[in-house]
Amino acid sequence: KEKNLCSYQCIFGNVERMKKITFAKEMLPQHMLLSCEKFSGSWAKVNPPIRDEKTRILNLQAYLNGMIDIISSDHAPHTEYDKTEFQTSKSGMIGVETRIPLLLNLVKKGILPMKIFAKTAIQNPSAIFGLNKGYVEIGYDADFFSVDLSNTRRINQERLHSKNPFTAFNNFEAIFPSDVIISGNRVLDGFEVVGGPSGHYISGKKTKMS
Repeated sequence: KEKNLCSYQCIFGNVERMKKITFAKEMLPQHMLLSCEKFSGSWAKVNPPIRDEKTRILNLQAYLNGMIDIISSDHAPHTEYDKTEFQTSKSGMIGVETRIPLLLNLVKKGILPMKIFAKTAIQNPSAIFGLNKGYVEIGYDADFFSVDLSNTRRINQERLHSKNPFTAFNNFEAIFPSDVIISGNRVLDGFEVVGGPSGHYISGKKTKMS
């Protein structure tokens, strides 16, 4: 009997565990761009933890070598109060607004091939969850963004849109899309947010990823 099983968990803070797993594998930008030697404390408290520089490099290499299926944001905004004391602080940090810009900067530097970026940031997530996204084809959602890879900027957390915009990537080099269209509607115009909230529940279909 055919079974359609989609099991998806964020468990990879350590590349060594990936070799034994055959399910779809996710990594976050912080696990391949940050190390605990340079970023620690309650604001760095995430699950899985940010590990040492050696592990960071191994994680980045694993991503570039095609071992990772999805680069996600694990967007988890918290108030300053929630992140005050390390022992009691909640895990997680914001990331939905910096994920793509950080990856595009790696593309510009020649570190990340555009093909791997497209698959892990756009195409694979859509395929795994059975969404009509990720390709410019008939029947797919009209989701697009435009970007100038020569326009490198520094991340300024004061310009981010989370209620508490603290990010470990403040002042990191990044390349932000200048325009974004979602389902045919422009939501970002010349780096400025336009229009009101338009998000809605999307029902996934049978996974397209074997």
